[in-house]
Amino acid sequence: MKIYCDYHPTVAALWSCPKCDSQFCSNCVSKRVVDTYGKKKAHFFCPKCNVAVDRLSIGNIIEPFWTQLHKIFVYPFQLMPFILMTAVSLFILVLYGLPFIGFILSIGFSFLIVKYSFAILRRTAQGRFSAPKINSDMLTGDISMVLKQIVFYIIIGLANIWVASHMGFVVSFLFQVTMILFAPAMIIMLVATENLIAAFNPVLFMTMAWRIGWSYSLMFLFLIMLKLAPSFLYRYFLSYLPGAIQIFLIPMALIYYLFVAYHLMGYVLLQYHEEIGYDVDVEEDDLIADGTIQKQEGKSEILNQVDILIQDGKTDEAIDLIKEEGGSLKNDVQLAERYYRLLSLKQQIPEMLEQAVPYLDMLLKQNAAPEICKVYRDCAAHDPAFLCSSPTLLKIASFLSNSGKPEEAVQVYNRFIKSNPKSNQVPRAYFLAASVIHEKLKNREKAIGILNAVIKNFPQHEIIPYVQRYLKQMNVVKQGG
Repeated sequence: MKIYCDYHPTVAALWSCPKCDSQFCSNCVSKRVVDTYGKKKAHFFCPKCNVAVDRLSIGNIIEPFWTQLHKIFVYPFQLMPFILMTAVSLFILVLYGLPFIGFILSIGFSFLIVKYSFAILRRTAQGRFSAPKINSDMLTGDISMVLKQIVFYIIIGLANIWVASHMGFVVSFLFQVTMILFAPAMIIMLVATENLIAAFNPVLFMTMAWRIGWSYSLMFLFLIMLKLAPSFLYRYFLSYLPGAIQIFLIPMALIYYLFVAYHLMGYVLLQYHEEIGYDVDVEEDDLIADGTIQKQEGKSEILNQVDILIQDGKTDEAIDLIKEEGGSLKNDVQLAERYYRLLSLKQQIPEMLEQAVPYLDMLLKQNAAPEICKVYRDCAAHDPAFLCSSPTLLKIASFLSNSGKPEEAVQVYNRFIKSNPKSNQVPRAYFLAASVIHEKLKNREKAIGILNAVIKNFPQHEIIPYVQRYLKQMNVVKQGG
């Protein structure tokens, strides 16, 4: 489960404080560079406790692979893999009809493709989503691992032949199904351990698949779809094309499948590296340079000064500094957040409630629903009559409803209606409140009464057609029930 920064609820946390158990993104922790024996090293500290923070798993900032399939499937169309796919397919087309030379070169091409596929898997498993470059390091590095992969496929093929010739059709079929099912786990185990024997150990690769859980089944499903795709592509499309085009596109499709499959397995290895026991050694700066994650905007100078004062326990001085630079509060959500929390900490409630109004508006622009609801609840607890801007109040009601708090959502809608009786949004607030009452609080009669009152009191409002349609749907539901 992804862990989010305490100060920025929409940003994944990278650091955790062992003392106060808070989580922070890299923009919130305090960074101090120490020169040790001529080598500079960065140390990171909690902005609350001023103690060294622990690094969270890199998997915390990685989105689940099933949400990134659109990116995974277009991965081979990055410049380097696309050039390689095209070049190899062109060579095969040119050399077609030269059996001996073609056979010799096909061995070299196969080695190159497997080598590059492994580079894709290894790079992805280290959190780098840009395709590897084709250079001397890529071509000459990890040769032993490529040979192990080739031996892996040879062993699988020979085992299939032996079982088919000695164990009969049923056993052979079950063996092949098992190999197909666990082949991805075996390849991942081979990469994780760099041990061919471990890759064939059923206790290890089956345990690994079990640890990944249902996500392994989902990954396997997509790999099977990819495996079958070239056959379907040939049967329903390529077979109708001229021979030369077929010769070019068939290897193109096969190489594409291989690149996507290895990228997907690398992503799964990255996402579940802790469960698998695979070490991911990559720095945040590398991920930012690679484009894997986006760097947040740096702290302003005043925010740096405020954080230093907070770390030193000088909260009153921090509050005074923010007040002196009041103009920055309108544009810097981080500074607005610090100010709000400092006022809450010092129990300066009137000032905190006043600061909460613009702070909530700023959070709304970031669509930070959890933090918006939390701040609103805190303010309402101190002042039951607390009000923020009208658009933000309506959005808070929506957030509360979507987060499983329908009673609170209806209360906020009512608060908006009472505080803005002449607003053009009042009929809309009534309608939204009625929908929550009907759908989530299961009070159909009360919802109908509110909707009929909206039609009666606001007959010319633009929302009336929606209200009438909703009432008809409610009647259909009753009749159907």
